[in-house]
Amino acid sequence: MSTKIRKQYKYYFLGSIVIASAFFFVAHAQASVVINEIMYDAEGADIDWIELYNDDSSAQDITGWKFGDASSANHVINVPPVNGGQGSMTIPAGGYVILAGDANAFLSAHSGFSDVVLDTTMSLTNTSGTISIRETSNGVAVDSVTYNSDQGASGDGNSLQLIDGGWTAGTPTPDAENSAETNNDDDTDTTTLADTNDDSSIKNEIVAPRFTADIIAPKIIMSDMPTPFEALVRTQDKGEVKSGTYIWNMGDGTSYEKKGNEEFTHTYLYAGDYAVHLEFFDKSRTVPYRPDDVDDLVVHVVTSNLVITTNTDGGIVISNKNTRDVVLDNFQIRAGTSAFVFPPHSVLLAGKSVTLAPARLGLPISASVALVTPAGITESAYPNTIAKSSQGSSRVLSYREVGDVYSQEALALEATDTDTAQVSKETSSEERKKPKTIILWIAIVGVIGIGICMYLFLGRPTETEEGFSLLDE
Repeated sequence: MSTKIRKQYKYYFLGSIVIASAFFFVAHAQASVVINEIMYDAEGADIDWIELYNDDSSAQDITGWKFGDASSANHVINVPPVNGGQGSMTIPAGGYVILAGDANAFLSAHSGFSDVVLDTTMSLTNTSGTISIRETSNGVAVDSVTYNSDQGASGDGNSLQLIDGGWTAGTPTPDAENSAETNNDDDTDTTTLADTNDDSSIKNEIVAPRFTADIIAPKIIMSDMPTPFEALVRTQDKGEVKSGTYIWNMGDGTSYEKKGNEEFTHTYLYAGDYAVHLEFFDKSRTVPYRPDDVDDLVVHVVTSNLVITTNTDGGIVISNKNTRDVVLDNFQIRAGTSAFVFPPHSVLLAGKSVTLAPARLGLPISASVALVTPAGITESAYPNTIAKSSQGSSRVLSYREVGDVYSQEALALEATDTDTAQVSKETSSEERKKPKTIILWIAIVGVIGIGICMYLFLGRPTETEEGFSLLDE
């Protein structure tokens, strides 16, 4: 064998050692995280969750790992705080992490739980199933477990726990060392039950939230118009809550943190459907985030396209040029200094018009009218010259200011009309005077011309037939 060939074999040998070492370390890393506890059939509300345990001496980052169940082997493990998750994606040495099919529901059922909870898609059957965790969607399973209801923990409040290499039903111990003690509904030793359960039995009794939060806002609103939003929070005994912290996500990239549930306004700049999300915290908002209740509402934002006019007999016509219905609650119709306010639940159908009688609205018949938004901005006016100075204004006017502006504009318009009429009258008068002036000047010029002619004629010498001039004696 030549020296060159021996060197090649030497490199092949060293490469094999490196590859084998890499597989060894990968296998070792994979084996450090195990499925340690399974809650596949919780008592009462069926909240599925599992517990992972890191038995290595170093921390393990599980970012990008996948959870597998009967429906799929590649469920994404969401990075907190997505879907109510809390904590980080790193499991410390000797530490635990909870994977839950509904992180919010898990935290509601385990009040005061402050450790890591990661949200993922999870649907564990109550009879039997196989679950797994993988480093990537194409990776080999780090750990895989098959369970069945014959092992216990079938709707009795217990969970399956890995103890001494085997699976045993016991009192749930999320984020704690497993225990062989079990829940027993027939156990008469209440002291022992309390000692073994700690506060787990109390946690399992909490099946309903203490608070109920609701978003109060119109579902159909107009763009570029400040719209009121408010939270209505009640306790289980229907008492209304005014305090607390309210986190609003308006769906257009804007968020607010409010102390107390006082009404505020938000303006959407573009038409579209926006998902509004509210989180309510009874106490101060601290990490990890665990809202006492949440609510969602989809609002439909339409382009401001309302037109107001008057007809020949003084009726006020409002037309909706939008493709959606528009709520006119608290809009105003102004005629001069008088105003009519639309009552609640006033809706103008998409693409439709409505004619309103001024007498029924308590308004005087006027050639100048305006439609004013609840924020005090003129949405439309007739004639259009009134709307030009107020439409698009960034300053929100009060009702009194709107009335003043509208009155001033109406008076200005009337003054303009009066001035125009006066100018027309004066112009007509001048035009009537013009022929007389021309005749006078012609007469004056005529008289002067006649005078000059007479002077020239009478002042010339008179000649005789002999050619001599006659002199006056």
